[in-house]
Amino acid sequence: MNPVKLPQPNKSATKPATAKPTANAADRLTDLLNKDISIFSKGKPGDKFKEALYSELGMLLKEGIDIKTSIEILLDDHEPGEGKQAIQAIHQKIIKGTKLAEALKENEIFTPYEFQTIRIGEESGRLIQVLAELAIFYQRKIKQQKQLMGALTYPLLVTGVAAGAVFFMMNFIVPMFAEIFKRFNGELPFLTQLIINVSQFLSSYAWIMGLFIAVVVGLIYSQRKTADFEKYSALMLLKIPVVGVLIHKIYLARFCQSMALLLESKITIVEALNLVENMISFYPIQQSISTITKKIILGESLHQSLAMYPIYPARMIKMIKIAEEVNKTDVMFHKLSTQLSNEVEHQLELVNKLLEPILIVVLGAVIGVILIAMYMPLFQLGSQIQ
Repeated sequence: MNPVKLPQPNKSATKPATAKPTANAADRLTDLLNKDISIFSKGKPGDKFKEALYSELGMLLKEGIDIKTSIEILLDDHEPGEGKQAIQAIHQKIIKGTKLAEALKENEIFTPYEFQTIRIGEESGRLIQVLAELAIFYQRKIKQQKQLMGALTYPLLVTGVAAGAVFFMMNFIVPMFAEIFKRFNGELPFLTQLIINVSQFLSSYAWIMGLFIAVVVGLIYSQRKTADFEKYSALMLLKIPVVGVLIHKIYLARFCQSMALLLESKITIVEALNLVENMISFYPIQQSISTITKKIILGESLHQSLAMYPIYPARMIKMIKIAEEVNKTDVMFHKLSTQLSNEVEHQLELVNKLLEPILIVVLGAVIGVILIAMYMPLFQLGSQIQ
């Protein structure tokens, strides 16, 4: 599956592991990055909280415990914090006779997709199954985030070390050699002169580069929630080799899992799409759903509407078409979700295995070229003396 462009209508288309005591720095960095941390949300409960809430609440209800007692058990087991405050708010609503879905609706940490899905589960008598599916949704989301972060941790670490080593050599080692070479008043090899020129450029303009990076980071932070930033950042992510394909499949898997859960609750495709639009934050998918919904209301089938946008692969559209013909759309979305999630996991494992040797070779080559360039004049001088 290749990286794709942003959605444009096609007019022609109709258990936790025990930490090793001898873990190295890279392992510790990976563990840190894999944690469910939030810098700007001031400890706002995230995906791990929701996964635990839905999983534990579903298990308690499955054992025949009523909703009020189940919430009380969760409240007693939870540590102080915003997560416990959220459960307390839900508990107070439940005591007053409010249904679980309405209790979640009044708390801003829960999305419309979540409380509407739970409302459907309550009305259809499938609350336990819905809670289990929501827990699986967040389990997969957390697992994919950790796998992706784990795959990127090593290359980021090696790239940082390489950049630091090159910066040190260019700003301290190369200038020392340059001063020595000046005393010879001879012509330097092309590679040596090139490295010296690069070193002088970095020394002269390093502050400008640092200022430029600071401005770019500040601009990204200030514009990160605008529609244009979401659009173009998604476009850039999808064009990155390997990473773009992985991100594409991750969000497709979430889309399919969300649709499967809703359609299994026997609601209409239009209602399901409206709820999924509030759940999937990835711009290409989110922006396509409103148009797809309108097309379905006008009489088009789901697969025809999806075919208008290249974000949805042809294989997926063909499988949905077959499912619509036999009225098994929910089953097909479930299969697609599982298939895409397995593909993401397999590809992330391959990335982890291949990146390490490639980065080591590249790092060694860069440092090797710099060292060779610095010693070439010395070798020439030695041969002349002989």
